[in-house]
Amino acid sequence: MREILFRGIANGEGNAFASKKENKWIFGQYVHRTKLYGDEDDTHFIIEGGEFDADYYDCFVVYPDTVCQYTGLKDKNGVLIFENDIVVYEERGIYEDIVVYGIVKFGLSSDDIQVEDAQRLFGFYIEWIGNSNKYGIPWSDIWRPDIAYWVRKEMVTVYGNIFDNDIKELGE
Repeated sequence: MREILFRGIANGEGNAFASKKENKWIFGQYVHRTKLYGDEDDTHFIIEGGEFDADYYDCFVVYPDTVCQYTGLKDKNGVLIFENDIVVYEERGIYEDIVVYGIVKFGLSSDDIQVEDAQRLFGFYIEWIGNSNKYGIPWSDIWRPDIAYWVRKEMVTVYGNIFDNDIKELGE
């Protein structure tokens, strides 16, 4: 059975213990409560541990833009891979070392109408970032975006995520 798991950064609201978890990652089930319930704004919760019948103290309000879904995949070290994670491919070669970073995303891997349907993916994929190889070809033009290929071949590791790491430094 597929494991459904989310994470988000707690904003310090939600319950008596929320301030202890402020700005920390919370893992569990995601709930989006809309204005329908009379709140001023939509509220985004992560129920820590993932039990929907959980105690009030297990519910944490999270920043909505930090909510990420688990892909169902693990890197070569057994680390869970989430949406918005940064993965790294490293190869030590005889003539050159290759280190390329990518961001795990969800959606359509290419909205370019020039790309054939067979090359597009819908779901979790890797958007390769960085400049280019020694021939000036961007990594995103060379490497496949399908995350399952890289995980199955045990070729990527989780480096971090876009919230805790500076992406601009990785692309240089």
